[in-house]
Amino acid sequence: MKRQLISTLRWMVIFLAEFPLTGCGPAINYVFTPPASPEGMVCISQCANSQQMCWSSNQNFYQQCINNHNWAMQNYNQCRNNAQNQNASNSCMMPPACYAPNNYYCEEGYRACYQACGGSVQAFVVPNP
Repeated sequence: MKRQLISTLRWMVIFLAEFPLTGCGPAINYVFTPPASPEGMVCISQCANSQQMCWSSNQNFYQQCINNHNWAMQNYNQCRNNAQNQNASNSCMMPPACYAPNNYYCEEGYRACYQACGGSVQAFVVPNP
């Protein structure tokens, strides 16, 4: 179990180093150093579980938005077709778009939890080319 957890953590560090969290500004890479104690390792596995639940919740919310948007677009298109057939003014309202999930708070929470478990997180700013 401990060996698998360490392996998973190594892959997470490699992944974060290869695919930094980016936005409009410079990229930030994070290097995670696991805690020395077995209790700390168990703790950070719980952090990882919480992070996964956060990601899943965001994805579910986004999927629900997409489903609602598709239904609303059908109503919108039907409204427009009815207005055109009746030569009436178009008072149909297009539904708002859905935006991809923002996992910033999931990542921030994971880093804080990781540190609370005795691990360390170092951030390195990588300037944009």
